[in-house]
Amino acid sequence: MSRRPPLVELVDLFGGAIAKVGITTAPGAPAGNSFIDASLIGLWGDSYLNMLTVLYPGEPDKVDSARNTIFNNGTGEMTLEHAYKNAGVAIPAGVSYAILSFPFATSVSVSGLAALLIAIKAETDKLISVVTTGVYAHSNDLLEHDAIVFPALYKDIAIRFDVNNLAQVTTIREYEQVDGANYRELSASVFPADFDAGAKAVSYTFKQANSLYKITFQSSIVEGGVKNVPYRLIMRDLS
Repeated sequence: MSRRPPLVELVDLFGGAIAKVGITTAPGAPAGNSFIDASLIGLWGDSYLNMLTVLYPGEPDKVDSARNTIFNNGTGEMTLEHAYKNAGVAIPAGVSYAILSFPFATSVSVSGLAALLIAIKAETDKLISVVTTGVYAHSNDLLEHDAIVFPALYKDIAIRFDVNNLAQVTTIREYEQVDGANYRELSASVFPADFDAGAKAVSYTFKQANSLYKITFQSSIVEGGVKNVPYRLIMRDLS
């Protein structure tokens, strides 16, 4: 059995059928016959008219399609020929979609197009960032402690620490297992001296390449008690 073509090959094969792939950014009309994507704002006024929009591609229990009839390039709203599932419920933000240019798709097989839409769904899912929050309890000693450790994956990481509770000078370090076995220091910053005057939050961004990554805290003077350091983490899949 031959291996299934990767997404790039599928896109090359059916590329003439795909005019646009995206994710809705705001709820559409309450009647359910339009969707909004801010990336459409500013395009030519006739963009994608009379083409077919497929909502929830690759999800058999949700998928629906309709012809595009009106496009507002000032708001990014596309009006459809009929309401999604004829349910009369607004299409929400976060819905993946594909716009197909059928004049170029007459020879596309149903099975091949279905495979492409499933692949598109898998790729658009990766565009959605996952936000989590937590609290690191900073110990009342002078040792270096792991604040957060990330498993070896392919992730786009952005994290912000609220350091308002820290009363003493603290060194914050980043480490990565570059060789896959040993942590190597990437950076070391002293709070508050190395940050903007008056800053009470610090942020770090990192593109993870399937290796362990962590951030540590170390006080220069004991805090006088355990200090809670809340954090907000945003991660997006890069695999």
